[in-house]
Order: sequence, then structure tokens, then C-alpha cells
Amino acid sequence: MRTVFAVFLLVASIFAEAQTIIRGPYLNTGTSTSIIVRWRTDQPVTGKVLYGTDANNINTPVLETTATSEHIVTISGLQPATKYYYTLTDTDDNAYQAADSLRYFRTAPVPGAKAPITIWAIGDFGTGGAGQIGTRNGYDYFTNNQHTDVWLWLGDNAYSDGTDQEYQDKLFDIYPNHLKNTVAWPCPGNHDYKSINLLTNTGPYYDMFSLPENGEAGGVASGEEGYYSFDYGNVHFISLNSEYAIWFLTNNSQMVSWLKQDLAQNDKDFTIVFWHKPTYSKGSHDSDELGDMTLLRSIVNPILEENGVDLVLQGHSHGYERSYLLKGHFGTSTSFNSSMIVDTAKGSPQPFVKYYDAADVNQGTIYNVVGCSGQLSSSGTMDHPANYFSSNLLNGSLVITVDSNLLVAHFIDTAGNILDEYKILKQSIADTVTSLGALPTLDDVVKVYPNPADEQFTVQVNSQEYGFYIVELITLDGSVVVTRHIRANGNALQTIDVSQLHQGSYVLRVHKEGAQDLVRRIVVVH
Repeated sequence: MRTVFAVFLLVASIFAEAQTIIRGPYLNTGTSTSIIVRWRTDQPVTGKVLYGTDANNINTPVLETTATSEHIVTISGLQPATKYYYTLTDTDDNAYQAADSLRYFRTAPVPGAKAPITIWAIGDFGTGGAGQIGTRNGYDYFTNNQHTDVWLWLGDNAYSDGTDQEYQDKLFDIYPNHLKNTVAWPCPGNHDYKSINLLTNTGPYYDMFSLPENGEAGGVASGEEGYYSFDYGNVHFISLNSEYAIWFLTNNSQMVSWLKQDLAQNDKDFTIVFWHKPTYSKGSHDSDELGDMTLLRSIVNPILEENGVDLVLQGHSHGYERSYLLKGHFGTSTSFNSSMIVDTAKGSPQPFVKYYDAADVNQGTIYNVVGCSGQLSSSGTMDHPANYFSSNLLNGSLVITVDSNLLVAHFIDTAGNILDEYKILKQSIADTVTSLGALPTLDDVVKVYPNPADEQFTVQVNSQEYGFYIVELITLDGSVVVTRHIRANGNALQTIDVSQLHQGSYVLRVHKEGAQDLVRRIVVVH
């Protein structure tokens, strides 16, 4: 009897151990009232998600009805703009993973709400190599590991063939902490499509993501997961499929017809469109080549500009390229002329301004290639005349913040340094420009201590209003040696390490749109 009991315990132990999570959890299709939680187990089991707003009281269940190894659970009836904690179990309440502080999600604000938004855009990232990992770490450093609201994937998410195992090795294993609390919004690239059946839209990419084909996240229903739209606050996002271009892209094709309908019904302050293959590039791929990129530029770009799209994000070329604010350039690079530039400014420190109440909704679009979040290539001339800034020297990603009517974008390298910055401001023609002297000061909300500083000092932002702050430490000759990004709501702290800096005086500048800069003299002593 003792032997039989021991065997029973051994079998039970093996069975329990086998029911383990081998992928995830990860989040898809987040709205203001719902979210999809996905994970994979090594054998079929009926799963359950427990969630709640109190990390110590996670007890509201959502149960699956059948056993499966690919778990897809939709949680609905949630409150907008609310943080929920969750954990995963089976229906017998056997926890797969212990609860941790990173397993949470935030529901989106009510559509149209002018809540601050942090957006992270990465392209051509799925290499599993140092460039991908460095880009991830640089983003975390720059944002101080603060929450990301919207995570955009610009294609080529898993090299080289987009297989299920490559996605595991080069995506799920690289971003486990981001995936468990940040909703991912992917688009496919040509490498993802190497494992896709083009005629049936089946394969690993379609199997592992649950995307809003029925308009459940905002916008018009597309009817398929290859392209879709969604809302987050006062931003409307559209994901297109550039891998359809050479096969299915015409002025009357299904995706183009849907795009026109979706844009016609869009009423959000900002519109961001993203897909894989670029329309203005002289990097590792030349957008003048006949094929997908030329079709997208000549067919899709006029529709976007006609409907006032603000920003288009793309990858494929393994570098970073950012256009001027453009209008009406739909041919090859040799056809470009200066009349197609709406504003010759660089967009920073003064923003590009677009007006809500202008007679012409088409006031220009910025096209931004971010194909260097894992891959990097020195090929190409990087001199497309439509682009204001180009570089193929460093891996990096794009960090975008939207705060009411201001969009700010930063291209961040693997060390968290800003390599490019631009802003888009939406305002009424009737608005008057407030003089700098009339702007509120930051003196009452920003504190800096200690000063003098030895190894480090702290910047403290204490404000009950959401807002984004840029912190810069500058030498007396004007060189910026430290840049940090703070998202404040309540009390936010950012520690600045000065242990490697020379002793002496520096200038600290804290900037927030709509306020006078806070400027302080910082003395570093060792």
C-alpha cells in the first residue's frame, strides 16, 4: 500500500508540474472596458484568470469552458483608465505562477479623453541579439520603467521566418515583463510572412495574436486581423498590412476601401498609422524600387494626407529616417521638390502646428522609419530628399507621448540618449499664443536634492495633474550630458547618477509643455 501511495504521489507531482506556462502571459486588444489575456501551457487544461483592483485581493474570476493549451480569455465589464492586477490558475485554483507586481494591466481611457499617453514603437526588432536587447534596455532607462500605454510593432517581429519557435526565442523570451502588462499592437513584416499562407491568412502570426477585426477597440470593423484600427484616448491608430501590397493593393481593394471608411468616421485629435514597408527611404531598402513601397506611396499616402493623418510609422529599412512635414509627394525621390514641404522647421523646440479649424484638413504628415530596433544595416545612401533626419549608425526605438493637444516624439538609442525629437501641436486658428512670461512656473511642483550632489541627486515632481517632463543636465558650454523622461501623476521621482561626471557646476533644466522651464545650478562634488 505504501508503494502504491508513493507511486500515486509521484504521478500527481509529475502531472501538476507538467501544467506549466510556456508562453506568456501577454495582452491583446485592450479597450476602455475589456482586455484579452493570452498564455500557453505545455498540455491542455481549463484555465482561469483572477483579477481585481487591489493587488492583495485578486478574486474576480473569468473561466474557460474547455481544456486547451492556447488560452485566450476576454475580461469585460471593466472600468476605464483603471489599473487591474491579475493572476492565472486552472479551474481547481492551482496557480501556474505566483502573483507579482508586474502582472497587471491598465484599461484605456474613454475614447476621446485627453489623458496623457506613452507610446513605444519598435521595428525590425526580432533578432534575439544585442541590438534588440540594448534597444529594450535603452527604452526602460529613458522611461524609468514607467508604464507603456500603447506598444506598436512595425513588423519583422521574429527573424528570419516568423516561425512559432522564432517568436518564442526572439519575442516572448526577450520581453516577458513588458508583455505581461502592456497591450501589444502588431503589424506583420515580410519575414513574419515567410510562415504565413497568403491565401488563407493562417500561420504563426495569425495564430498567436487576437486583434480587433470586428471594430471592438474603436474604428470600423475590418473583417480580418491582417489590418485593423483602435482608439486610445484622443488618438486613433490604424495598422495596415504592407505584405498585401504587391498582391492585393489597388484603389478599390478591400483594405483600401476599409481604410477610407475608417478615416471618414475618425474624430480623434491625432491619427497615427503604422505598417512595415517604408514609402520614403534610402536605407537598406530603397523606396523608389518598383513594387510594394511604390504602390503604398502612390495609393495609400494620398488617402492618409487627404484625411489629415498626422504620423506614419514604418520599418523594413534597417535605420532611422524621419521626414519633413510633407504634403503631396507620391512619386519617386527624383520628383521631390521643396513645395511638398509644409514646414521646413525641424519640429523642435518649436512644434509643427496643425489647426483643428483649418479649411484644409490636409496640413501635412510626418513619415518615420524605425527599422533599427534589432536589425542595423550600413547599406544605402540615407539621403532621401523628403527626410529631415536619417541615421543608420545606432539601434533604437521611438518614444511618443501625447498630452492633450501636443504630440512629442523621441528617437532613443540603446543608452537612453535622444537622437531625434519632433513635436506636433493641434490648436485652433482662433487661439492666441501665450507669451512665455505668462506661463506658469514649475517652481512649486519640482524639487531637486541634494545640491551639491556627490554620487547622485533626485528630481521630484509632485503634481496631481498628468504630465510629461523632460529633465536635462547640461554643461556650462551647452552640452547635454544626461536626459531623462518623467511621467508624473502624484509624486514621481527620478534619480540622476553623476558619479562619472567631472566635479563642477552644471545646469539642470526641467521642461514641461505649457510652463516655464525650471532652471537650477547643480554642483557636483566627489
